[in-house]
This record gives sequence, structure tokens and C-alpha cells, in this order.
Amino acid sequence: MLNPINDKQKFIYTLIYPALLGSMLFEILPIKLCPIYLFKFLIIIFFLLDYYHLYFIMDNKFDDDKKISPKYIYGDLAVSLLLFSALKYADSLPIFSTWAIVGVTVCFFVYSHELDYEFKFYKSLVVITAICAIITTIIINLEILINLQVYIYSIFLAIVLIQYSKHILAQKKTYNKKDN
Repeated sequence: MLNPINDKQKFIYTLIYPALLGSMLFEILPIKLCPIYLFKFLIIIFFLLDYYHLYFIMDNKFDDDKKISPKYIYGDLAVSLLLFSALKYADSLPIFSTWAIVGVTVCFFVYSHELDYEFKFYKSLVVITAICAIITTIIINLEILINLQVYIYSIFLAIVLIQYSKHILAQKKTYNKKDN
């Protein structure tokens, strides 16, 4: 479990992440059955998955020196703010939300390189996310698939989430085997 060791970590992991999560959950209430709501819901799932990854997996993999590095801490802050912004603008600027999610994977990539952690996976995640975002942007801007446009954002994010969650859940399974 996450054990913040300095004030910056405590601020980000025990105040910012939970506060943003609460705001995000409040943002999607009341529940509406519409395509953009699905997109918002998937953004929250991504946020929860990232927090889970930080809280239960990343904290146990690195020593305190790596966990207090500015790239690690500010990378997590950037990820949380990008996901919050993606949700906040999903109604009015869904293309911005799409590219904010690309920004999240770029943050993952940058600090995976810094931590020498799962670099190949995060590199491929950035590529997959960027390709999906480019295709989404082209479809929307060229007005291709007019009837499906509102679903494109959710499809984009679902592809990214599937890749990320498979990776996280595989790590958790490996981590649990080491505990036994």
C-alpha cells in the first residue's frame, strides 16, 4: 500500500487524488444514458486504475529515492490533472479530452523511462493512444461515420483502457504470487 514519505507525496496522494476523484464522481451525477456519459465513465475508470496502480503496485516496486524524485511526483500530479481535465471538458471539447488522455500516456512514458520501469509497454501505450486519437480526430473533423461520431471517443478510450488494465492486472497477479 502507498506510504507517502514526504509532504509532496502526502499532498498529491492523500489530498489531490481523492479530491479529484470525488469531484469526478460528482461530475457524472445524475447518471444519464448517453454516449458522452460512457466516455466520462471510462475516464473515471482510467483514473481509478491509475490510482490503484500507484497505491498497490508502484509503491512496492521502488525505493524511497525514486519515489520522491520530481518526475515521479509531478508526473503523477500531471496525470491526475489531465484525467480530471479530460472529464471536465468531455461535453464541450471531447477532442481536447482525447488528447489529454494521450498526454496521460506520455506522462507514463516519461516517468517509466526515468524509473527504468516497463519502458517498452509504456512506449507501445503512447503509440496506441496516439494512433487512436489521430483516427478519432480525423473521423470527427472529416465528418466520417456521422451516426457513430459520439461513440468514437468511448471506443478510443476503451482500446486504451483494455491495454492498460491488462498490463496492471498482470502485474497485480505477479505481485500477489510473490507475496504467497
